[in-house]
Amino acid sequence: MKKNIRELITKLGKKMKENNISLVTAESCTGGGLAYLISQIPAVSSILERAYVTYSVRAKHELLNVKYKTIKKYGAVSSETAIEMVNGALKNSGAQISVAITGLAGPDTDKTSNKPIGAIYIACADNKKIEVYRKQFKGDRKKICEQAIEFSLQKLNAFLEKKKNDMRKPK
Repeated sequence: MKKNIRELITKLGKKMKENNISLVTAESCTGGGLAYLISQIPAVSSILERAYVTYSVRAKHELLNVKYKTIKKYGAVSSETAIEMVNGALKNSGAQISVAITGLAGPDTDKTSNKPIGAIYIACADNKKIEVYRKQFKGDRKKICEQAIEFSLQKLNAFLEKKKNDMRKPK
């Protein structure tokens, strides 16, 4: 495991443990890679409540409640699909934070969208807000997946930091 990914996971795990919250992942193009890497660090692996690998459209629909009409209209690789994935994962788990990753790692294109190879959508959510990010990565399949995992960890850490700051603000 790359040092920077280990550091991002350790940082994420520490923040989540401090706040007694858990994570659910919903992964498509990364094939469960994010959940696997989190599970490899014993000090923080307990933050992972569960993980969904929803590579097919059918799996996204059955396990995460992604609507077929969403995929038909926007494609499996879209912010709209990422939002439905992250919401479905959160709803169908006992976790308090969710992350979803959908994209094209190549070499084949996706028949449901016209996005280029390397297009990745990542969504982070809790029960109050959702943030979605689009990133275009370059490289082979392995490199694109590694970059998507690293980017999702960066965004999860930032999402948790914002959540922490929002809780501190006076109402």
